[in-house]
Amino acid sequence: MPIDSVTLSASARTGLASIQRSNEQSADRSRALSSGRRINSPQDDAAAYLAAKALTDKASDLASVKEQSAGAVSAVSAALDGTQAVGRLVNQLQGIALSAQSTDSAAERAAYAEQYNVVRDQIGAVIQDASYQGTSLLGGGTSISAGDVTVSAQNVTVGGLGLSAVAADGSNFGDALLAELSSATTTLRQAQSNLGSSVAALNIQAGNADNLRNVAAEAGLKLSEADLREEAAGLAASRTRQQLSQVGLGISRDLQNSILSLF
Repeated sequence: MPIDSVTLSASARTGLASIQRSNEQSADRSRALSSGRRINSPQDDAAAYLAAKALTDKASDLASVKEQSAGAVSAVSAALDGTQAVGRLVNQLQGIALSAQSTDSAAERAAYAEQYNVVRDQIGAVIQDASYQGTSLLGGGTSISAGDVTVSAQNVTVGGLGLSAVAADGSNFGDALLAELSSATTTLRQAQSNLGSSVAALNIQAGNADNLRNVAAEAGLKLSEADLREEAAGLAASRTRQQLSQVGLGISRDLQNSILSLF
């Protein structure tokens, strides 16, 4: 027999194997207790790990949808505020036009014309201000999407509302101009209705996304989380088995040495 070879009895090999298994179980239990997770890698349970990861990824996607929806709601809310401001300007224009029609003074008509055009030009400034993070939904050209909801831009510019400037002498104050203003009011109300519907759809989507995110996150956690009481009890049991295996191995070793000493 080579001098460096070691011969183990069957009982010693069994004891060493038991200690090794107990060590592995103790390490697994300790990881579960420290991380709070029963499954930390595919090696622990490949099917459960992949299922939990898919649910976690789904929860992350849904959280992104909720965040996008919240940003879109802010942009639409800014646009709604803008339409209300434009509506107030249109009301002023109607008041100016009616006042101009009620006078026969050329000077007064000219003054009303100048006032009308100044107020009309303010609509463009209001639209520029009614933006959120650089996005304005009132110019007619930009739409935004969040999840499954697309919010179309509303054209409430002076061109979109069909509001023409009046002549410097106020000569075109009349029923045609009042009809333009009435049509602009109708267009504004439709724009507000469209934007309001978009806000409702975005809020519903955000709420649904949040609920589904919570469900997915909880399901993923349940697949991988550890029962701390069970893991603590298992760790104690593993350590007890380690100790018993070591005692058994020691007894086996002493017995083997006693037998060898007889020869």
